Amino acid sequence: MGVRSEVVVAMKLDVYNKLTPATVDWLNTVSDQQNMREDGQGVSFLFDYIKWYTDSYPPITQLYKELSDLECDEDYYIIDACSEYPDND
Repeated sequence: MGVRSEVVVAMKLDVYNKLTPATVDWLNTVSDQQNMREDGQGVSFLFDYIKWYTDSYPPITQLYKELSDLECDEDYYIIDACSEYPDND
């Protein structure tokens, strides 16, 4: 039950290195694919068919909190695509 999404979390390596060990472990364990930029300056994580509830799933809430606390809005992207957006007809 619930909406499942395809999500990509991408960030510069210096942002990744400032995340807590628990968040780093969650990203690496739960994501379906991890990629390092060829120049080694960034990482990305693909989550396939995940319930991406930002306000009720503690690891996701923690990820957003840590990114917000770092005040690095231009150094990461989170792309959340679900079957309801755009229209899936």
